[in-house]
Amino acid sequence: MASMCNRQQLGSDEFKALLEPNASSLVVEDCSLLSENDILVALAVSPNLQILKLGYCGACVTSRVMDALPPSLTHLSLEGCFLVKDEKIASFLSLQSSSSSSSSSSSSISELTHLDLSKNTMISSLTMNSLPPSLISLDVGGCSGIEDEQLKHLQFLPLHTLTLSHNTTISSRSLSPLLTSLSPSLQSLDISHCSSLDVCCH
Repeated sequence: MASMCNRQQLGSDEFKALLEPNASSLVVEDCSLLSENDILVALAVSPNLQILKLGYCGACVTSRVMDALPPSLTHLSLEGCFLVKDEKIASFLSLQSSSSSSSSSSSSISELTHLDLSKNTMISSLTMNSLPPSLISLDVGGCSGIEDEQLKHLQFLPLHTLTLSHNTTISSRSLSPLLTSLSPSLQSLDISHCSSLDVCCH
């Protein structure tokens, strides 16, 4: 399914025919032919999804889709999903944060560990304030709404991988203390093309 999507060849009928009920993973990236309803159908037939990748599915990832995301997700990619509103992402992440701090033993609730919001210009402090404490991988590369002040929200996350690339507003003033805080866990950092840093990889 993913290879067809990457060639933008997957239509609604083909997509629905390929859906597997109760799937744990759904990867439908770069799907310009799919609609909001197609994604809602996919989420409905697999209510316990753990991995969902909707990168560059701009037109079909709407507020209704965000409201339908299952709490069972551990991996979520919304790379380049330009219709997703900051408040909708924050709302979903807040539920994840509540789940992480809850003593509930429900099997339908998981902890989100991998999040890709790259190339989404709507991301701002609302989303950054709502990041769940379970995250170990975060990609906010190319998110032009993220500024120095918002990096402090990452200091207490157990991140192994962090991507901040292609951001012209992040400076060394905020990055240095962040890296100090993350040093016990951080294994991979991408700050390429961050032109405001004193020392930067291009």
